[in-house]
Amino acid sequence: MCNGPHTEDQPCFIQPLKPDEDEQDNNENNNEQQQQQRTRNHRQPIRLCFFDAETNQDEPVQISQNINGYRHVPLLIIAEVICEACIRANIRIEDVGQRAQGCFCGTPRGERWRNWCSPPFRNAPGDNTAFPDNITFNHRRMFFHSFDNAEDNPVDQFLDYLLNHGSQHMLTICIAHNGGKYDFHLLLEALHRRSHPPTRICTTGLKIYSMSLGGNNQRKVLFKDSLNYFFCELDALTKVFALPEDLVTAKPFFPYLFIQRQHLHYRLRGLPAIQYYQPEYKKAEKREKLIEWYTQQTSIQTTTNFQLREQLIHYCVNDVAILRESVLRFRQLIGENTKNLDPFLTVSTAAGLALTTMRRCFLPENWLVHSPEGGYLRGRRASAESQRYIRFFELQHPESAGQIQHAQWAIGEAHVEDCGYRLDGLWQRSPPLRPLAIEYMGCYYHGCPKCFPIRDQRLAAGRTAEELFERTQQRLWELEHHMDINFT
Repeated sequence: MCNGPHTEDQPCFIQPLKPDEDEQDNNENNNEQQQQQRTRNHRQPIRLCFFDAETNQDEPVQISQNINGYRHVPLLIIAEVICEACIRANIRIEDVGQRAQGCFCGTPRGERWRNWCSPPFRNAPGDNTAFPDNITFNHRRMFFHSFDNAEDNPVDQFLDYLLNHGSQHMLTICIAHNGGKYDFHLLLEALHRRSHPPTRICTTGLKIYSMSLGGNNQRKVLFKDSLNYFFCELDALTKVFALPEDLVTAKPFFPYLFIQRQHLHYRLRGLPAIQYYQPEYKKAEKREKLIEWYTQQTSIQTTTNFQLREQLIHYCVNDVAILRESVLRFRQLIGENTKNLDPFLTVSTAAGLALTTMRRCFLPENWLVHSPEGGYLRGRRASAESQRYIRFFELQHPESAGQIQHAQWAIGEAHVEDCGYRLDGLWQRSPPLRPLAIEYMGCYYHGCPKCFPIRDQRLAAGRTAEELFERTQQRLWELEHHMDINFT
């Protein structure tokens, strides 16, 4: 909006965004108080959090009367955090002993926080296999799990970390790949159980685009789905952003059906059976790669064992690493070409990013007019049913094809001057025939006595069914004095 004074007949222009006027992604109205709040939020330092959740499906659930399934129970969440200061200083997650000046990644305080930063490797009794040495204590990487106690919900641990630990004077942006259809729903369920609703949530159906937590004097968290920016599977991002080869080769196929609590500590000789990898549900090309990979691995795995707990940690850490490197690379590319625009702070989708980039980098002042919602002729809109009926009438009367004036014409619906009515359709027939008015009477808007026998029931525009019906009859009577009429 131009946010400037002008008369009603003057157009309202979409104005360009200045670098210091980027709007934080928000669906609320832009009144003065909300603009001030947005300014305060924008001044807050930003910390990025990348996370991924793994679940098991041991618990059966009845989806409907005839359909049974299994409930996704969170088993492991791995989250990595890094602040703006460390990003600018080119410090990576793996640089455990390094901190930038003014770093606010967080310092583990208390036993619980330090336990979260320690990889939860553990062997079964009598198993003396050495733990992997490539994943160690890291204050920027947290492991929230219920490996040793099914009552320790990883989602609750993750929320406790976000809402109760770290500085209150920053905004944490949590990013998950396909989080809007999976990970965020696990969080939303836990928030509902806590009676802690999000301060704002943007959805389409069951898909969550963004979600915010925290109010005044509380830690503020913003959740975004990276799939709305990248539009591809997580393993495809390694090629899209030319990520390091160790990330490309480290992401194997995973036997999701094998994720069960009784399998956590048991160490297999080789790999689980191939049916746990669900080859029948994969595309032909990926299925061939799976079979080739599985055959190769089983032929050389004579001395290698598979422990589910250990492999889950490896797999989840690798997923988070791919997500992190992709987001940081994408954020860097966008910032370099859009005057330091932060896509994950400002917008929630690639379409929103395109519009914001145009306003920030290319749009001149007073050039693009803001069209009203529903268009300039929104007062002349016609229902889809009436348009279908007019099309059906033209098929029944071929001589009327293209001659019935309706809402889709450039000049809009026909309008009767003497009585001021607009018509769904008007056919100007050749003399001596009078013009034919075509009216489609929707039951809800015209108070149909059959569909709404309770005549004092409030319908369209707050009027009763009887009032709408009487108004319709009066309208038809007046139209019949000026022209022939066809209505249904």
